[in-house]
Amino acid sequence: YETRMQSLADVESKIASAEAKGIEKGIEQGIVKVAENMKMSGIEVEIIMLATGLSRDEIAGLKP
Repeated sequence: YETRMQSLADVESKIASAEAKGIEKGIEQGIVKVAENMKMSGIEVEIIMLATGLSRDEIAGLKP
C-alpha cells in the first residue's frame, strides 16, 4: 500500500512539474509575441523593454 501511494505521489509531482513548465513556456511565448507585435507597430524599443522585460538584444532578434 505504501509503495503504491508513493508511486502515485511521484506521478502527481511529475504532472505538476510538467504543468508548471508548460505554463511558464506559454507565458514566455506570449511575451515574445506581444514584443513582436509592438515592434511591428513601430513602438520604441525602450517601451517594449519596459512592457515585456526583454533585453534590447532579445528584441533586436525578434521578427521584423
